[in-house]
Amino acid sequence: MDDTVFEALACADSVLRADERELGVCLADLGAGSTEMVVFQDGAVAHTAVVPLGGDHFTSDLSVGLCTPINEAEKIKKLYGNAIPTLIPEGNEVEVPSVGDRPSRLLQQRMIGEILEPRARELFEMMRENLRHHGMLERCVAGIVLSGGASRLPGILDVADSVLRKPLRLSWPMPLARMPAVLAEPEYATILGMMFYGQRARIARGYLDDGWSSRLKSLFAVKGA
Repeated sequence: MDDTVFEALACADSVLRADERELGVCLADLGAGSTEMVVFQDGAVAHTAVVPLGGDHFTSDLSVGLCTPINEAEKIKKLYGNAIPTLIPEGNEVEVPSVGDRPSRLLQQRMIGEILEPRARELFEMMRENLRHHGMLERCVAGIVLSGGASRLPGILDVADSVLRKPLRLSWPMPLARMPAVLAEPEYATILGMMFYGQRARIARGYLDDGWSSRLKSLFAVKGA
């Protein structure tokens, strides 16, 4: 291990734009076990925080509410989940595996949304209160940027909008030269950001010789630049 970095700070390197950092923006990285936040203003970090809610909590809620194993709850969340129940057509049914040797059941898909919505609302309410408490909410002129795997849940932007009342967007990491298309997704933003961060840190510390420098410049060349 060469270094450590706050995940949201690394993620910011791959998803935030220069004008957002200058105006004031909050990046929220919705991870598995928690949500990391970093606020930028005038191009510098103004605030960081961690909210102890993440994608695993949504999965756990489904597991308990539907009485299904955790791994099945994760599949159901990805295939049929929506944080806005009214966006799910009435009458849609989903086969839900039971625990133990019990047979699977057919349940209303809207039940999934009714379980996910309160947790999503709680997450963004906790984010809002943290930002307000530290005087940061009004500084986020450019709004809120969501990243991480949990940000892919359908309807989550709608819930965030109703709670935070700020401009919102889902992050898409900047592509690297010859980067597989599958990596250009919000769930990989932190990993890609760590690569950008690591490159900058090594340059700052004078670790790059001419050979390494030229190879890394080629690697980190943004497509179309």
